[in-house]
Amino acid sequence: MTNNLQVFRWVKGLIKEAAPEKKVMTVYYKPIPQDDLSPPVSPNSSCLRFSRFRLATFLVVAALAVLFVTLSCLNGGWDFRGSVCLTPTDSALVHNVVTTHSPLARQVLPHCIIIGVRKAGTRAVLQYLQLHPDVAVAGYEVHFFDDNVNYSQGLDFYRRQMPYSLKHQLTIEKTPAYFHTLRVPERIAKMNNSIKLILVVREPVQRLISSYVQLASKKDYFPTFEEKVIDPDTDGVNENFKPVKRSLYYIFMNRWLKHFQLNQIHIVDGDLLIRDPFQEIYNVETFLGLEHKISKDTFTFNRTKGFYCLKLDDELGKRTKCLSKSKGRKHPAVDPEVLIQLRNYYKSANDLFFQQVHRRFKWS
Repeated sequence: MTNNLQVFRWVKGLIKEAAPEKKVMTVYYKPIPQDDLSPPVSPNSSCLRFSRFRLATFLVVAALAVLFVTLSCLNGGWDFRGSVCLTPTDSALVHNVVTTHSPLARQVLPHCIIIGVRKAGTRAVLQYLQLHPDVAVAGYEVHFFDDNVNYSQGLDFYRRQMPYSLKHQLTIEKTPAYFHTLRVPERIAKMNNSIKLILVVREPVQRLISSYVQLASKKDYFPTFEEKVIDPDTDGVNENFKPVKRSLYYIFMNRWLKHFQLNQIHIVDGDLLIRDPFQEIYNVETFLGLEHKISKDTFTFNRTKGFYCLKLDDELGKRTKCLSKSKGRKHPAVDPEVLIQLRNYYKSANDLFFQQVHRRFKWS
């Protein structure tokens, strides 16, 4: 009964606000003097029709707003403190929602691009950086510079694919296909030849196995690893299998160094990223000129998965967040002789890559 009375009073208040006070009061609350030259205000007068129109419009808009908020917040509810929806994601994503609704947020071209390499740990780097409050990341692989259709739509299209960010934030996108695609270095340099780039590399044979596992997971039947990487006619390494060539890092790095200085490209050791993610991300923060805000306590080793996950304490409570199930798939047992053959095949290519980047990695 009390709730109904409150609703009645609320509607009554809206009616009073919607109609001119003097004429409404005249119609409903005091009689019109007989000697008044103006005609009585009838219920069908333009004044009341206008008032009802305003009221109806207000109620429709209010109903649509409530419907929009309800549909937007089905997954996480509405945060009245920030006036934004909270979805069941980590603190960085909640921060991104707040940023998106900020009147100061805007979409800008990226300050940094994670260019590759596939199956070396690019998703992990992006997810870890997403925790930094001064970073805004694109949530999906944009494929702008390696896709001719996307590229033909111009930089304004590319900018619209970026997340909303505040003035002090760095915008970062990740598309691992950029590293090995022929025209990408030239296209990125044409957009911004001083941009910062992040390259994640991994021991070539292990990266090759990870790439094979990903391809095999999408097929009901797929040849064995040995069948794919060894040419049956020559018993040599099958260079026609694309993942084999993509571990020849020096070929692709040579293209990038034609358009960018080496100090613009930060190289993340993907093998160390698995064993000690804190140190690698610390180095990335330094490269980007960011204050070090991702602490060592953020990382926790998951024995079941065999790699590090994140410990989060945010609006959704204390919890652990790991990479998706598609990451860290179990590798097949590989013929030891094939492993030796592959390592010998990559040895000279690795040495050329080490010379290019003035750095050696602990790859056997």
